[in-house]
Amino acid sequence: MCNSSLPVVTVIKDMTDETSKLKLFDNLVCAYHVAEITIKAWGEDAQLNKTIEECAELIVALQHSKSRTLDVRTVASEIADVLVMVMCAARVIGVDLVTDEMSKKLTRLKTRLETVKPQVDLEDRYNKAVQQSTEMESRYYKELARAEELQRQLLALQEVLPPINTEDEKNVDELLEKHRRGVKKRKMTKLK
Repeated sequence: MCNSSLPVVTVIKDMTDETSKLKLFDNLVCAYHVAEITIKAWGEDAQLNKTIEECAELIVALQHSKSRTLDVRTVASEIADVLVMVMCAARVIGVDLVTDEMSKKLTRLKTRLETVKPQVDLEDRYNKAVQQSTEMESRYYKELARAEELQRQLLALQEVLPPINTEDEKNVDELLEKHRRGVKKRKMTKLK
């Protein structure tokens, strides 16, 4: 069984919604008892296959929830299916064996959690995001000011320069196109 020094127990004790915690435990106990009936009704192999199926559906639901293509209620439904079927699988495999293994896993997890450095504080992450946003905004306004200055210079040049002759513009376009074709032709010749 769970050792009271494990962090999982601390987390459960810290849960604010006692009703939800009790409902979860009641439902797990109920699933454990119903598992015996379902195993008698459909057999061990069928229940293990159903457990595999439900685990696969949960994997898919969790992947879709990461990309926000599934709502949380659908994911919760798949978690519930897995929890019920895990009780069946525990009965098939052996409750004592599963309980012993859970104790080992929780003890190992506790040891790992004691050596883990805490994640960056949310406030620090928020402050960094605000700083980055401010820097980006500053760069945007600098670029905007630069673009406005270039536009003013262009307008000043347009006042000094003579108007563009559309015939000259066509000649320049033709010369550019001829140059592009020549470059393309030289590249093709080099490839051969």
